[in-house]
Amino acid sequence: MTKIWVLSLIAGTIMICGNVSYGVNAGKITYEDTGAYGDVDEDAEENLESPLFPDVQGHWAEPLVRWAISNQWMVGYEDGSFRPDQSITEAEFLKLYYLSFGYPKATSISEEWTAAPYRMAKWWNHPVTGLQYQVARSTPITRMAAARLVASGLGVNYNDADSVVFLLGNALLPLPEEPALVGFKGNLPLTRAEAIQWMRMLKLKGVYTVTTRPEERSDRNLLPPLPEQGTGLKDFEAVPVTDRDFGIADSERNLIIDFGSSRWLVEEHYGDSTGQDVFNNEMYKEIYVHYDKAGRLNSWKIDTDIESGELKHIGTLGNIRPGVSTLADVLEEYGTYVAVGGDYGIIASYWFENKD
Repeated sequence: MTKIWVLSLIAGTIMICGNVSYGVNAGKITYEDTGAYGDVDEDAEENLESPLFPDVQGHWAEPLVRWAISNQWMVGYEDGSFRPDQSITEAEFLKLYYLSFGYPKATSISEEWTAAPYRMAKWWNHPVTGLQYQVARSTPITRMAAARLVASGLGVNYNDADSVVFLLGNALLPLPEEPALVGFKGNLPLTRAEAIQWMRMLKLKGVYTVTTRPEERSDRNLLPPLPEQGTGLKDFEAVPVTDRDFGIADSERNLIIDFGSSRWLVEEHYGDSTGQDVFNNEMYKEIYVHYDKAGRLNSWKIDTDIESGELKHIGTLGNIRPGVSTLADVLEEYGTYVAVGGDYGIIASYWFENKD
């Protein structure tokens, strides 16, 4: 049977008001052997190999569409197509934007589907034309207008061009190949595939909260400099690992405990367990460990809640350490083929398949 390994990194978001800076500190690190592949939920969020719409298969945005569909943020059409290159309307983009932050659809059966997202836009003072003109709801949204909407949800109030500068300068949107404002092509309509790509980029940058746009214009002096060019973060990039990567290491990347080590070896290093938690993990001074029936380490956790003071000296072999490493560090070390969620802080989860 194929083995599946899971690495989860639970984090919290740091936001500096004004000129926004996003940094996500890994607050908890967990390694777990989930057992045989047959025991893994085939409908998990990152099941990117299931059948999909014919017009998406082989498209550059195929993994993005799978990701959005699995999160139930977007659907296809009655003819069985998804139409990734079709322009997205203002109402569709607004719905996608709020759903990506966990806000539900309309709850009233009698409500037209656009009612809920526009109600939220009014509540948060987000700039959408469809609040005044009903026809705008079914009109394609331009890239510039979409950028202003996204920026407003991050608590700033800039005009269209400055909103693009804010997002590109903070690396919150994919960077165009050409010099930023020219290459951004703000007057063109945003496509359905591009809209998903924008949401994915925000999640990989640790943006999991939406807020009210202030009434007053934001200070242009706080805008970040524009990057000259770039391709942005390469998404859905897998990084190979070995069994050693699942061990416990120090800050110098020296392996302390191998995955699968005996309880005797673990307790020779950490001392006797002080008891078990509700998940049957043995609790040590610096780490929680779970053992299989043979007494071999098959799961371990480092948590900043552990009452042992600073744990910055301990982490993964890739030097991901609680309270020190950022989400960017995690993505650089383990790749972007990752499930990211924000229900309990930010959780980045990787599934690794054993090829042996």
